[in-house]
Amino acid sequence: MPYVVKWRETLTGPILQSPDAYAVPSAAIDYVCANLRQLPNDIWIEGPNGLRIERAVILRGCEDRLPPGRLPKRAKRQV
Repeated sequence: MPYVVKWRETLTGPILQSPDAYAVPSAAIDYVCANLRQLPNDIWIEGPNGLRIERAVILRGCEDRLPPGRLPKRAKRQV
């Protein structure tokens, strides 16, 4: 089963989903780092067997991939 990025723009807003599914979690994290200029209110990655990768793990992945100071807005405040 693939990995899918999901997020909510607001606390009660609809759950949005990445247009593609990814074979490995790192590819889903790459999608977040490359495509979301401002992090939504909540973000996670869903995978096989109910696996859920939470926001803090995603942000650590982005920190490893991006130059210092290039995290999307609101990222540092909620880690």
